[in-house]
Amino acid sequence: MPGPRSAWRSSVLVVSSVVAAAAGIACGVLLLQPWRSCPEIDDSSLVCPRTTSDTTLLLISVVTLAAALAVVVITTIRSTPAQPPAHRPAGPVRYGLIGETPIQASAKSTNERAARSEPKATKGQR
Repeated sequence: MPGPRSAWRSSVLVVSSVVAAAAGIACGVLLLQPWRSCPEIDDSSLVCPRTTSDTTLLLISVVTLAAALAVVVITTIRSTPAQPPAHRPAGPVRYGLIGETPIQASAKSTNERAARSEPKATKGQR
């Protein structure tokens, strides 16, 4: 079940994606300037001179597009799930080497206990 942080991240991702799409459309429309016509310069509206308000709106839409895309990328990177926890089989707390089964680790610890309980040989007993 996703927690509140996951729901928050998904809502941020949706809102920033919508803002990025709207800013991208605004950039395209402001670059093409379909409402202008300059018959004395050229038939294309792209070569018509821009007013300061058009330039300001274009700048605002480009900055908004860049910020929204940055939020989308950062949210996507940070919301990727971490590695799942490794499976830890039931058994004693101390397993031994990585990859050992609990039975192998138990046998190893039993052998270590047996070796510690044996009396040490002195010089004369060898």
